[in-house]
Amino acid sequence: MSLGRLNKKPEACATLQELGRAFPGAPSAVKTKAGEERRRLGCG
Repeated sequence: MSLGRLNKKPEACATLQELGRAFPGAPSAVKTKAGEERRRLGCG
């Protein structure tokens, strides 16, 4: 979220994508928030 606000969209998108891979058992609230942030940033 912070990277996106710092106009570092590519880094933010890469970090959010890696989050799902690195932590597949993350709580659903974390996964939901990450998905919302990916959509907000327009990550592909």
